[in-house]
Amino acid sequence: MSSFEEAETEETVTCLHMTFYHPCQDNKMMFRCLNFRKREQVRADEMAKFGRDSNICRYNLIDTRVSRIQFSLQFYRKLNKL
Repeated sequence: MSSFEEAETEETVTCLHMTFYHPCQDNKMMFRCLNFRKREQVRADEMAKFGRDSNICRYNLIDTRVSRIQFSLQFYRKLNKL
């Protein structure tokens, strides 16, 4: 094995702040399955999927106009060049 493979893994904590808006003020129920007050950890190799399909998406949006997978976020960290 090379020394690169045996090197300690650097663990960093990154924080993502999101603000959700919905154009229709009457439809506040769309976000009822999201817990905005709870911190969560998501592995960097997983995608955070938002949508209507609870079998696929980690974060459910409750509205018939939402796609099965409305959008997803993929997290990564840029490598520092020496």
